[in-house]
Amino acid sequence: MELALIRAPNESWAERIETMLRHKGDPWNWQNSELLRRESGVTATFFLLHRDAVPFSNIMLVEKAGAGILGHVWTSPADRRAGASTILMEVLLEDFRRRGGRALVLGTDFDRTPWHYYRSHGFEPVEPESGYMALYPDSRDAFERAWFNATEAVVEPLDWPHWPAAAPLFVGDFEGVVKIAAAGLIGRRSSEEPLLPLIHEERHQREVGGPGCARVLRDATGSAVLGLACQRGHALWPDTTVVDVYCHPRWWHRAAELLAELPAAAPGARLVAYADSKHAAKCVVLQQAGFVETSRLPRWVKAAAKGDARVDVTVFVKS
Repeated sequence: MELALIRAPNESWAERIETMLRHKGDPWNWQNSELLRRESGVTATFFLLHRDAVPFSNIMLVEKAGAGILGHVWTSPADRRAGASTILMEVLLEDFRRRGGRALVLGTDFDRTPWHYYRSHGFEPVEPESGYMALYPDSRDAFERAWFNATEAVVEPLDWPHWPAAAPLFVGDFEGVVKIAAAGLIGRRSSEEPLLPLIHEERHQREVGGPGCARVLRDATGSAVLGLACQRGHALWPDTTVVDVYCHPRWWHRAAELLAELPAAAPGARLVAYADSKHAAKCVVLQQAGFVETSRLPRWVKAAAKGDARVDVTVFVKS
């Protein structure tokens, strides 16, 4: 067997990697094809073991400015339990550290075999009993101090470079449980999967000349995502749009600008937004944007992965 580091985009390897990972389904198949076949603005590397150029084991690493998402850890059934993923993981982590990597985030099931495997390689849960894990070659505190140390920020449409760069914001220990409800970003979790449908829609809208659906507040001199706002059709109710906004604690003063940059809703549409009832910063921003509190959902979502504490959720509506 041979080991290969395939830096995307790479047309010569694209079909073989897509075939190997096709079992994952969408949105992952779309994500793999996009990174393997188009310039994306991120550093995407597929660490592979292969025989005669037929891959049988893989780990994907997608990075921006040293912040990364680790995913697609997979080995063909016939080659499992022989150390393939360990070989790849050791090479990946050595390479990541050598190049000055600053933070890696992944998601798995808590207390299952993969969770313990990742922990043996230095990953730790982002909070007690969480399946979302992170690795910081220096320390989390040192990374966050540097990563979120922006003095200026710009608003721009969501795109691939924000995919890995947003993960530190959503796994961080910052106020607010209900972050981006329309994307399923509730609690401290990786934004790896939740952002893919938004990126897909944003890129599609750009291709057809549409208005898009998501805006990012980014460090003007770096890559850190400091805030995110989006709007999507409600999964249950017609003529209803869910509007969301979430920011790093130092950047809530720019949240109104993020909301204002979202496309105007269709005439007659009903806008709905959600926030922890005690998350004052978000509640104030929504009220200043014209949303009115209409109801409260008592003890609606868990406050943390561990324990039974729950938070009330306030429902805001704007016509």
